[in-house]
Amino acid sequence: MKAAIHSLLLVGLAGFAGAAHGQEAAATLPPTPFTASHEARVDSSTDWDALRGDPGAASVAGLTHPGVAALKASDFARAEGLFARSLRFNGNDVSLRLYMGVTKMELGKWDEAKQYLRTPARELRKDPEPKGLLGVTYAKLGDITGAHAQRAALVEMAAACQANCARSSEISNGIRMIDAALAEVGVQS
Repeated sequence: MKAAIHSLLLVGLAGFAGAAHGQEAAATLPPTPFTASHEARVDSSTDWDALRGDPGAASVAGLTHPGVAALKASDFARAEGLFARSLRFNGNDVSLRLYMGVTKMELGKWDEAKQYLRTPARELRKDPEPKGLLGVTYAKLGDITGAHAQRAALVEMAAACQANCARSSEISNGIRMIDAALAEVGVQS
């Protein structure tokens, strides 16, 4: 399961860093944490220029954040510390919360992962990644209702997408990950 979680994140990092969604995807999906402009992702009152001196607060949108590098290198303890430092400056940054949630999942800190993933799953309503990750987290915590709710949201997205949008494979992967996590705890999807 850990490999699947890490793989899903890396696919998002590699596939969406700097890429623009096509016309078809734009009609059904908003920018992701990986493609959205900084202004579209965070509260405009955030003073990122003031954070330039903080190596833990480098740009997440540009994927230059050292925590992202640590996460990609599977150095989860380091990533956790770097994201924690950045979140002290901007605890509402949806991308930082998503990355911290994934980091907590990789460390097996499921309760903490849930706390970080709920915001991206709620605010990035049309982004499948946080929903899949949160669904897995709920399953790991034994919250079957929560896992099924995230799965249902992904199934709804899949129906709207009809396998024709740019993120259809991520939607399917999210559903499969939740199904696998539910099966691990002995629950049928």
